[in-house]
Amino acid sequence: MRELFGRSLDEGGTIGGITEKIWCKLDSDHNCYIPIGEVMEQKFFTMIRAEKSMTTAFEAEIYDGYENGLITAEERDTIIGRRGYSAYLEAKKRFAEIYGFYPIKVPNYGFYGTDILKFENEKIA
Repeated sequence: MRELFGRSLDEGGTIGGITEKIWCKLDSDHNCYIPIGEVMEQKFFTMIRAEKSMTTAFEAEIYDGYENGLITAEERDTIIGRRGYSAYLEAKKRFAEIYGFYPIKVPNYGFYGTDILKFENEKIA
């Protein structure tokens, strides 16, 4: 797929490109993705921010360790990156517990030389 459509919005592939990326939920009964809409997106982003705010004191210690020469820049970046990813995964897990599905960012593909169809946002309560 990467070769055919590229990896990001500004990069094309051999037969088309990614026109947009949309937060969705999986509908396994119909084997498709359903857009979750802006309200649910914001709820998910709020959960991510809440999880990340819990790691602020930890990150301050890591930055302090770097400034004092106790850890290298590479170690600092690795630790902070893992911690940020962990916060994202925890937010995704909590979101699924509350709303019953995991949000997934799905690329919408378009072929060169054709009209591109976009998802119609469906409201999910």
